[in-house]
Amino acid sequence: MEIIKKIKRKEFNDKNCLVYEYGLKERSINGALAKISGRYPQNGVSTNLKSKEMAYVLNGSGKVVINGKSKKINSGDLILINKKEKFY
Repeated sequence: MEIIKKIKRKEFNDKNCLVYEYGLKERSINGALAKISGRYPQNGVSTNLKSKEMAYVLNGSGKVVINGKSKKINSGDLILINKKEKFY
């Protein structure tokens, strides 16, 4: 078991995205909480070269594009993004 306290999280802020990242000892997956209010990243794509990412849609809807494939997402959906996949 691993617990990362709020005080140890890192904050990243962008025009359309606020992210709180929780550094895990387990390197195969990344833990973060993000509030996204528009396209992220604003241009291009994002890629995690170190680990998988899981995203849960708490509220709202939109789309995610992973490796060029667009999918609609809604509240309650869980998205798994594999290491090295390109997404926005």
